[in-house]
Amino acid sequence: TDRTFGLEVPASLSLSSTHGSLPAGKYMATTVFVRGDGQISGAGIAAVIDLPSGGGVAAAVSSSDDPTIVYVDLYLSTPNGTEMYKANRAVVGSSEIVYRGDIHNLQVPLRTQFRRAPYAFSEIEHSSSRLLFGVGNMLVYTEPFNYELIDTRSNFIPFTSNVVMIASVDSGVFVGTTEDLWFLSGSDIKEASATLVDSHGIVPHTKAYARGNVISRGEIKENLPFWVSKNNNICLGLPDGSVDNITEKKAIIPEGLTGAALFRQKNGQNHYIAVVNS
Repeated sequence: TDRTFGLEVPASLSLSSTHGSLPAGKYMATTVFVRGDGQISGAGIAAVIDLPSGGGVAAAVSSSDDPTIVYVDLYLSTPNGTEMYKANRAVVGSSEIVYRGDIHNLQVPLRTQFRRAPYAFSEIEHSSSRLLFGVGNMLVYTEPFNYELIDTRSNFIPFTSNVVMIASVDSGVFVGTTEDLWFLSGSDIKEASATLVDSHGIVPHTKAYARGNVISRGEIKENLPFWVSKNNNICLGLPDGSVDNITEKKAIIPEGLTGAALFRQKNGQNHYIAVVNS
């Protein structure tokens, strides 16, 4: 079944008061979309309403062109509170969603506030429990174990030039830009420490992986990344964040704007093959 990668965020709410069992106070409310497989979208911008004692909340239901979205969930704060909790669910296509219960039924907290689907990206990689994306000069990453949501407040790392390669090893991530190469060390990208590894950029789309023990790297069993550097070398990223310039002083690699690459084993030989558009 066709489906989107991430869900759109519902439009801002239009709230009105109705009768119910809520105490007087100022309430925040927002909605999320829910796909048929249970995936929840980021939350829309919260709206605020003042209710008298014995009040309830009614909200217009946002529409969507995504046929995989089946529900809209309403989240509501406690009186004068800032954290919102699941209040009610409506089927997409309903005209409104209403909550008339009391505050004791507000138990399940909203976990997707300030989240949204990933931006359009040029590079993608998996590291630990997250997906990483190259978006212009930004490295953007998803929430842990939730590959369809990013936190717009914090889930990004800026670089001075466009990100054109993301290569993961067990101890961190190599990030190549059009101007330089960085290693972000640590088991979680959110807490990673950045080190400049090379002052030369990367030829886009020349990354390929091979197992360390297959390419005569001792007992290293993890996948290691190859790429073509703009200093005209084929490079290999190592688990400690260092780089082996494999072809330095051995071969002349033509300069290129972009390329394509793969690693193969054939007739007992190992080959890193890159095609560079020069």
